[in-house]
Amino acid sequence: MFNRKSSYALNKKDFNAIVYIDANENIIRLTREDFSSEEEFQKWKAWSDENYHTEDNRDVVEGKHNMSIDDLWFVIQFLCHEWYTIFSKGVMGSLEDKIKYFSGAIKWIEIDGRYIPDVYHTILHILILAVVITTALYIRNSKKRV
Repeated sequence: MFNRKSSYALNKKDFNAIVYIDANENIIRLTREDFSSEEEFQKWKAWSDENYHTEDNRDVVEGKHNMSIDDLWFVIQFLCHEWYTIFSKGVMGSLEDKIKYFSGAIKWIEIDGRYIPDVYHTILHILILAVVITTALYIRNSKKRV
């Protein structure tokens, strides 16, 4: 996704200045008046355009190949827990094997032959839903800012 507020975008669309964002997120503009000559300004403007473009491309490539710890946690939890709910089998074998494995867990209620999530799995499912909801909200809000 193209970030219209990135240093690259701000610098590229302002032909009369070299624009960058400092460590405090202030937008700094170096204009022609800040240089000794038009040639010097044009040299550094061309360099900054190229440098920001290279940096932006690197950020895009890196962003496409990174997985956050939350994403990794969600995938592992999904494969180890939700998969059983949907397909009745998974990494621990069948749903019956999962029920037997967690037979000693604290339960809300016990019904023979029926899997009722125990306290651990109830809390885990709430956390998984929280990750899904907060991730969706973060994505929605980050799209609004761009």
